[in-house]
Amino acid sequence: MASYFMRKENTEKENRDKLKQYKEDIRDRFGKRGALIANLCTAGYFEEYLIPIYNNEPKEFQEYYNLLVANEALTMFTHSGMKKTEIINNLKNKIGLAKRYGLPHFHVHTTGKSNIKTIHKCL
Repeated sequence: MASYFMRKENTEKENRDKLKQYKEDIRDRFGKRGALIANLCTAGYFEEYLIPIYNNEPKEFQEYYNLLVANEALTMFTHSGMKKTEIINNLKNKIGLAKRYGLPHFHVHTTGKSNIKTIHKCL
Protein backbone atom coordinates (compact mmCIF):
# COMPACT_ATOMS: atom_id res chain seq x y z
CA MET A 1 0.00 0.00 0.00
CA ALA A 2 2.88 2.38 0.76
CA SER A 3 4.26 1.81 -2.75
CA TYR A 4 0.93 2.60 -4.40
CA PHE A 5 0.59 5.76 -2.31
CA MET A 6 4.15 6.74 -3.28
CA ARG A 7 3.34 6.37 -6.97
CA LYS A 8 0.06 8.27 -6.79
CA GLU A 9 1.64 11.12 -4.87
CA ASN A 10 4.55 11.44 -7.28
CA THR A 11 2.94 11.46 -10.69
CA GLU A 12 3.15 15.23 -10.92
CA LYS A 13 6.51 16.66 -11.99
CA GLU A 14 6.93 18.91 -8.95
CA ASN A 15 6.56 15.91 -6.60
CA ARG A 16 9.06 13.65 -8.37
CA ASP A 17 11.92 14.92 -6.23
CA LYS A 18 10.28 13.17 -3.28
CA LEU A 19 10.13 9.83 -5.12
CA LYS A 20 13.70 8.83 -4.27
CA GLN A 21 13.15 9.51 -0.56
CA TYR A 22 9.86 7.58 -0.54
CA LYS A 23 11.58 4.59 -2.16
CA GLU A 24 14.41 4.74 0.37
CA ASP A 25 11.89 4.86 3.22
CA ILE A 26 10.04 1.85 1.84
CA ARG A 27 13.32 -0.06 1.36
CA ASP A 28 14.38 0.77 4.94
CA ARG A 29 11.07 -0.37 6.39
CA PHE A 30 10.25 -3.38 4.20
CA GLY A 31 13.63 -4.47 2.82
CA LYS A 32 14.38 -5.84 -0.63
CA ARG A 33 10.82 -7.05 -1.22
CA GLY A 34 9.47 -3.58 -0.40
CA ALA A 35 11.95 -1.98 -2.81
CA LEU A 36 10.89 -4.40 -5.56
CA ILE A 37 7.20 -3.69 -4.98
CA ALA A 38 7.92 0.06 -5.03
CA ASN A 39 9.71 -0.33 -8.37
CA LEU A 40 6.90 -2.49 -9.77
CA CYS A 41 4.32 0.05 -8.66
CA THR A 42 6.26 2.99 -10.10
CA ALA A 43 6.64 1.12 -13.42
CA GLY A 44 2.87 0.58 -13.64
CA TYR A 45 2.75 -3.20 -13.15
CA PHE A 46 -0.15 -3.08 -10.73
CA GLU A 47 -2.50 -1.26 -13.11
CA GLU A 48 -1.24 -2.86 -16.32
CA TYR A 49 -0.79 -6.46 -15.19
CA LEU A 50 -1.79 -7.42 -11.68
CA ILE A 51 -5.18 -5.75 -11.34
CA PRO A 52 -6.47 -6.98 -14.75
CA ILE A 53 -5.29 -10.53 -14.03
CA TYR A 54 -6.84 -10.42 -10.57
CA ASN A 55 -10.15 -9.14 -11.98
CA ASN A 56 -10.30 -11.47 -15.01
CA GLU A 57 -8.40 -14.61 -13.98
CA PRO A 58 -8.21 -14.79 -10.19
CA LYS A 59 -6.97 -18.40 -10.25
CA GLU A 60 -3.93 -17.38 -12.33
CA PHE A 61 -3.27 -14.28 -10.26
CA GLN A 62 -1.22 -16.02 -7.55
CA GLU A 63 1.00 -17.74 -10.12
CA TYR A 64 1.69 -14.47 -11.93
CA TYR A 65 2.21 -12.60 -8.67
CA ASN A 66 4.76 -15.20 -7.57
CA LEU A 67 6.65 -14.90 -10.86
CA LEU A 68 6.66 -11.13 -10.55
CA VAL A 69 7.31 -10.61 -6.83
CA ALA A 70 8.42 -13.78 -5.05
CA ASN A 71 10.61 -15.19 -7.84
CA GLU A 72 11.53 -11.85 -9.45
CA ALA A 73 11.52 -13.61 -12.82
CA LEU A 74 9.68 -11.08 -14.99
CA THR A 75 11.55 -7.84 -14.35
CA MET A 76 15.01 -6.39 -13.84
CA PHE A 77 15.37 -2.87 -12.48
CA THR A 78 18.64 -0.97 -12.86
CA HIS A 79 19.91 2.32 -11.54
CA SER A 80 22.79 4.66 -12.27
CA GLY A 81 24.88 3.33 -9.39
CA MET A 82 25.14 -0.16 -10.88
CA LYS A 83 28.47 -1.27 -12.39
CA LYS A 84 28.52 -2.97 -15.79
CA THR A 85 29.60 -6.27 -14.22
CA GLU A 86 26.61 -6.13 -11.84
CA ILE A 87 24.24 -5.44 -14.73
CA ILE A 88 25.69 -8.30 -16.77
CA ASN A 89 25.44 -10.69 -13.81
CA ASN A 90 21.82 -9.63 -13.22
CA LEU A 91 21.00 -10.11 -16.91
CA LYS A 92 22.48 -13.62 -16.84
CA ASN A 93 20.50 -14.42 -13.70
CA LYS A 94 17.24 -13.14 -15.25
CA ILE A 95 17.84 -15.14 -18.43
CA GLY A 96 18.30 -18.23 -16.27
CA LEU A 97 15.09 -17.51 -14.36
CA ALA A 98 13.16 -16.91 -17.57
CA LYS A 99 14.35 -20.26 -18.94
CA ARG A 100 13.58 -22.05 -15.66
CA TYR A 101 10.00 -20.76 -15.63
CA GLY A 102 9.46 -21.13 -19.38
CA LEU A 103 9.09 -17.39 -19.95
CA PRO A 104 9.62 -16.03 -23.46
CA HIS A 105 11.01 -12.72 -22.10
CA PHE A 106 11.48 -10.45 -19.12
CA HIS A 107 11.43 -6.65 -18.80
CA VAL A 108 14.51 -4.50 -18.15
CA HIS A 109 13.71 -1.13 -16.58
CA THR A 110 15.96 1.91 -16.35
CA THR A 111 15.70 5.65 -16.85
CA GLY A 112 18.00 8.21 -18.38
CA LYS A 113 19.97 8.21 -21.64
CA SER A 114 23.22 7.23 -19.97
CA ASN A 115 21.65 4.25 -18.19
CA ILE A 116 19.96 3.10 -21.39
CA LYS A 117 23.28 3.25 -23.27
CA THR A 118 24.91 1.21 -20.50
CA ILE A 119 22.19 -1.45 -20.71
CA HIS A 120 22.59 -1.69 -24.48
CA LYS A 121 26.36 -2.13 -24.09
CA CYS A 122 25.82 -4.88 -21.53
CA LEU A 123 23.35 -6.68 -23.78
